[in-house]
Order: sequence, then C-alpha cells, then structure tokens
Amino acid sequence: MALDIGSAITDGAKRTFKKNGLIIAGLFFSISILSTVASSSLIQALFDEGVIPSEYGVAEVPLALGISSTASGILLAATFVLSAIFALASLRTLVSSETETITAEYFTRNIGWALLNLLVGGIAFSIALLFGLAAFIIPGLFILVSLYFWNVFVIVEDQNFIEAFKSSWNLTDGNRLELFGLGAIVIFIALFASLAGNIVSWIFQLIGVPGVSMIVELIPNSFVSTFSIATLAQAYNQLKE
Repeated sequence: MALDIGSAITDGAKRTFKKNGLIIAGLFFSISILSTVASSSLIQALFDEGVIPSEYGVAEVPLALGISSTASGILLAATFVLSAIFALASLRTLVSSETETITAEYFTRNIGWALLNLLVGGIAFSIALLFGLAAFIIPGLFILVSLYFWNVFVIVEDQNFIEAFKSSWNLTDGNRLELFGLGAIVIFIALFASLAGNIVSWIFQLIGVPGVSMIVELIPNSFVSTFSIATLAQAYNQLKE
C-alpha cells in the first residue's frame, strides 16, 4: 500500500489528543521533569563537590535537590531507563486501535529483550547511518528511510534487530521518498513547537522564575514526542495493511 502522508499526519495528531495520547504526553512530561531535576541535581553536586570550579558557571542550579553526585547520577540513569520503557509502551499503544487506556502489559512484555535489541540495533543503525552520511549524504538518507520502522518491528512485533532491519527494508520498499517527506514534516513541526516553548520559557526567565521556565519548556516537547510516535505508528499501520 502507498503511504498517504496527509493521513499519517492527521491521524497521528488525532491519536495524540485521544485519552490515552494525553496520558502518554503526561507521562513524557513527568519523566522530563524527573530527568531535568536529576541532571540539575548532578550539576549542582559537581559544583558543590568541587569537580566543576565555580568560575565555569553559577553555583546555584534551579530544580536541584541538593543530593550527592552519586545519587543524582543514579537518578538520572533511572530516568533514561524509564523514558525508554515509556516510549516502548507508547508505541505499542499508539499502533493499536485502543484510544482510551494503556494496557499494563505493554510496559512489561519482553521488556528486557526489546531494550537489549533497541540498544544493540541502535548502535548498528547509527554506525550504518554515519557511514552512509559520510558517503555523500544521500546513501545515509536512503538508509534512514529504509530502516524507518526497524524499532517498530522490535517493539511491536518482538523481532530481534537483524530481523527488524530486514522487515523495515521490505516494508519501506516503494515508499521511501514519501517517508522522507513525512519525516521532514514531523521534524518541522517539532522545531516549531520547540521554538514556541522556548519563547514562553524565555519570558518566564526574564521575569525571574527560572525553575518555572525550565518546566514550561518541557510541555510542548512532551506533546511533540507523543505526536512523533503516533505518526510513526499510523504510517506503519498504513503500510502493513
């Protein structure tokens, strides 16, 4: 089936604002706050412990908890794992026809296997993409769109990353130009939303509430993350039909 870019975008937007899409955006927002607090705490701890000399920046960091660098590092690592699990469950949810709830099983099914394949496959994908981009860019873009859905096959179909690469290559055959266009549109929307968030964040920064400024900036990013996954899911569903 040929990819309909317009439908993928509109259906992705609709799914973003369904009940479970809003829940997913809320989860991304929550983990973003936790990640910001953890990274701020780590920076503050590195200043306090003298690892970063005070002349390299301010010694007071907004949203820092005042915990040790070890504790804040562990907290930051935990947020990375939670973020990956949330993204995994989000994709499984948005590929499905369910629009109200998020099935608990999506957070746990083959979670270790999926995360391992996403890690190893992500490294292999990045290396292939790097070599492709180094070879006059176009081969890299071809690899990018050809393997557009490899992570979907790992997460949704429980394939290993090698099988997922092959499955994505076959699924994208005949639709690679359309997928490039879809990716470009999603990136443009993400940049626009990020810019809007940065402007609002800058206003709060000007009026002297940097902590609120940092949190406000995360709101559009949470919706963009949900929309990006929803659009990927809808494009996948189109081509699988």
